[in-house]
Amino acid sequence: MIDYLVIGHISKDILPDGDYRLGGTVLYAALAARNLGKRVGLLTRTATGDNEFDWRLRQALPGIDVIKQPGAATTTFENVYDGGSRQQYLHAWAWPLNLKLLPASWRQAPIIHLAPVAGEIAEAEAVALLQERQGGLCGITPQGWLREWRDDGGKVFFRRWEAAAQILPLAHAIIFSEEDVASAPEVGAEFIRLTATAAVTRGERGAVIHQHGNLVVEQPGFKAKEFDPTGAGDVFAAAFLCTLHDSGDLAAAARFACAAGALTVEQAGLASVPTRAQILKRILEAAALYPLPR
Repeated sequence: MIDYLVIGHISKDILPDGDYRLGGTVLYAALAARNLGKRVGLLTRTATGDNEFDWRLRQALPGIDVIKQPGAATTTFENVYDGGSRQQYLHAWAWPLNLKLLPASWRQAPIIHLAPVAGEIAEAEAVALLQERQGGLCGITPQGWLREWRDDGGKVFFRRWEAAAQILPLAHAIIFSEEDVASAPEVGAEFIRLTATAAVTRGERGAVIHQHGNLVVEQPGFKAKEFDPTGAGDVFAAAFLCTLHDSGDLAAAARFACAAGALTVEQAGLASVPTRAQILKRILEAAALYPLPR
């Protein structure tokens, strides 16, 4: 039995020197949930026969159960920077995931996290999975449903997620960043309206939490010496979902998740994913600096 099921593509993220590192929301979220004591199951799809990638994946995910559906390729991204702007390219795509092949026990995991990076979760299958749930917490990070790409080099563009109105009312929580919807703020407002709980991350400024469309928590950010922001939003999402499931306390979940995200930006790579002890230490340090008024 697993406690936390996360679904989406693990990716290759191309580095400037031509090498790659492992990426994808599911990777960082799985590690964060594992570090918080959850038994984690991960459903993904990658290329068959890529021994080097498979070795890296095994090294990255000790203690995590992985179902790896076979594909002709592994989803591959490259970020190209020009001055202060970033353009993302999708060079390969690993085909959609088949949620129908999930083991029955995994389908009823206490926490399910749908975390596509490139539209790999078919909306109809997501609806079917959420409709059959009996209890538990279902969270969504929609970034992969907000991307489209074109044949001219795989340049990635923002897209409006038309199926949001069918999926989000079935979920308990959505987690997204201001940056995800920067080009269409009305989309973020729609997500907040459609979902019972919406957590909107704001980088160093922390996060705001809405419940049934109403702002209920404004959590300031934690001080951090930023080195690499990769994975911070994914770690935030896992920490938020785990804490919300365990405590039912939105303010506690937001505080814990913001501390987790702040720790993540201070290192690069998978070693940046913090432990529960590190997160609690950061929260206590912040409380000592800014004690509550008597």
